[in-house]
Amino acid sequence: FCDPRRPATYVRGVGNRRRWEFMLMPGDDPQQLITPHSIWALLAPWLSPDDASIERQALYTFHAAIARRWRRDRLLIAGDAAHQTPPFMGQGMCAGIRDAANLAWKLAAVLKGGETSDLLDTYESERLPHVRVFVETAVRLGHIIQATDEQAVRDRDERMSANPSYFATPNPPLGKGAHQAGKWGGRLSQQPLMAGERRFDDLVGYRFSLVHDVTLDPPKPPRWNGDARFVRADEEALSQMLGALGTRAALIRPDRYIAGTADSADELAQLMACYAPNAVRTG
Repeated sequence: FCDPRRPATYVRGVGNRRRWEFMLMPGDDPQQLITPHSIWALLAPWLSPDDASIERQALYTFHAAIARRWRRDRLLIAGDAAHQTPPFMGQGMCAGIRDAANLAWKLAAVLKGGETSDLLDTYESERLPHVRVFVETAVRLGHIIQATDEQAVRDRDERMSANPSYFATPNPPLGKGAHQAGKWGGRLSQQPLMAGERRFDDLVGYRFSLVHDVTLDPPKPPRWNGDARFVRADEEALSQMLGALGTRAALIRPDRYIAGTADSADELAQLMACYAPNAVRTG
């Protein structure tokens, strides 16, 4: 709610839970503002004590920050230690989960799979430019929501009314790293829903997976020594997935980003040898 008198946010949660955020304004007593009396006064436009109970109240300050380095030898940082995002997109924890998903398979590849520790350098090079998009977008949205100068608010409203725009959550590619250069390498893969209401994640788990055309029989690269899944695109959902990529095979990393694509057996053998440490044929 872009009210210059006190910008606010209302979020529907699970079940009957609701969350409100109110901006502290000049002259506010922060401790007084979180007393039940003050909270119900802020909530009055939506509900009263007869409608709900207060489960939690807190004061917090948010930041937009990205650490200069995410790795030093055997020490790596992730989540809020690596970056902090304003709350206007709800992407702070999401970014931390993406960090963990990116880093976990690389740590396993180094500790158990014989990969060199250089692979860990791709964690920062991939994730930092990706998370920067979300941090900068959240900051931009914050400038819109938090405007309190009345003239600036009138200008904002006139500008946005004259030129309506629709917001789409960013879907940036990863930065340079353990994926093929090109159109699809480093892009998030799809989550097909297959027969029996099975999702792709349920089928392959947290491991490398190769989705390939039924006419393309992938070789077993000698380098693979883990537990990758080979998935023939013999279901419509998987066939459509390859069709959307315009390719005959897609190698998908455990964190569900595309390592690369291939259109021939030779291309596929090269792709798997370069971008899929820790994997073997299991089906």
